[in-house]
Amino acid sequence: MPAVGALLLSLSEASRSGFGNLTVLGLLAGSLVLFVLFVLRERRARHPLVDLTLFRSGTFSRGVATGLLGYLVLFGVLFVTPLHLESEYFLPRPRPDCY
Repeated sequence: MPAVGALLLSLSEASRSGFGNLTVLGLLAGSLVLFVLFVLRERRARHPLVDLTLFRSGTFSRGVATGLLGYLVLFGVLFVTPLHLESEYFLPRPRPDCY
């Protein structure tokens, strides 16, 4: 899905040049536009890839939200831990040539 690709590319570029960069902001805006277009197309399609009527069910929506939050917590910890170790304990960054 192009919206997800644009979002991931914008996050990757933001780590190098910051969220204020025009390229990053353009990619984020493009990702949002592509996502909205995808949802609009899926609502009109006779055989959609994602049946959006499933989200009307509270049980389904809560299950998806709970799963998403669980993965965000898991990968958030995996992302923040190396940064914490580098800043608080002055541990060196891993070098690519040491493997």
